[in-house]
Amino acid sequence: MNSKVKKSAMAALLFCALSIVFIFLLKNVDVVPVGAYGSVVGLSSINRFFYNLFGLNMFWYKLTNYPGMAIDVFIVFIFAVIGLNQWIKRKSILKVDKSLFVLGVTYAVSLVLYVLFEKFVINYRPVILPGKSVLEPSFPSSHTMLTLIVVGTAIMECARMLKNLKTRKAINVLLYSALIITILGRMISGVHWFTDILGGIFIGSAILAIHCLMLNLIDTGKIKNRMR
Repeated sequence: MNSKVKKSAMAALLFCALSIVFIFLLKNVDVVPVGAYGSVVGLSSINRFFYNLFGLNMFWYKLTNYPGMAIDVFIVFIFAVIGLNQWIKRKSILKVDKSLFVLGVTYAVSLVLYVLFEKFVINYRPVILPGKSVLEPSFPSSHTMLTLIVVGTAIMECARMLKNLKTRKAINVLLYSALIITILGRMISGVHWFTDILGGIFIGSAILAIHCLMLNLIDTGKIKNRMR
């Protein structure tokens, strides 16, 4: 087995296992009603420590809320346009780069996970936000998970598409900056428990590792770069 394929497969298994174990711990260890309206929270001691450390910061909440999601939507839109352009130029959807199909599947799986965690609640937010009157699902931090996936896949795809090193580095700086600001901003905003952020990182990393595995399979020829 190709070393890159093996490493990405191991990373995918590791982060999938971490995500499952982490959810199990949240549902069974140190579960105490310390959330808003007395909602129960797993690993409550560490969650209370970080919440008391940062408190509620609406500036970071607003900064990372809609602007953060707008960045993700913009990146997805760019790759959709690239795929559409290839389809038109090559006169067949089957000739669009395979990596873009993988990208589409990755985004779709991410949205399915987002909906599932909205329906099957692990934790609720530590606070009731202004203008809200009901508990809102909090695990995983969807901004953390989705931004990690979208930015991570964008970095991988740029490495495949862009030949100019300076351009690629400049884009990577912007992408990494958006990712770091989003993750740190959501953590210190106080609208999530600390474990929500970790959950977003673990689950997002699992999806990224699986995406990377598929790209490595393309590169090794086990999946052709273009559909036939």
